[in-house]
Amino acid sequence: MRRLHGEKAPIIELFVSFFTFGGLLTAILTEIFWEWSGLASLGSFYLVFIAPFIMAYIGFRVRKLKKQSGYFKWIFYSSLSYAIIIPLTIIVIGIMNFFVDL
Repeated sequence: MRRLHGEKAPIIELFVSFFTFGGLLTAILTEIFWEWSGLASLGSFYLVFIAPFIMAYIGFRVRKLKKQSGYFKWIFYSSLSYAIIIPLTIIVIGIMNFFVDL
């Protein structure tokens, strides 16, 4: 790994990214196939209110390193896409609910 992708591997960034996207997949599958629970609510709270800030911080942190290796490039794009898409999704759902209630 050092020979191919640089000196320092992005272990913490990869762990947080996998944790966040794994939690998103778990929340989606819980909604589709199983019953909602308190643990799913806690996970959704993290995914909606905490994870966008953490993922934006990770994207900001690896922005200069994205040309160093493919790991950093994909961490950069995935973290910023999550940090942008989730808040936009919440805004769109809020607007749609506003107009449906009228």
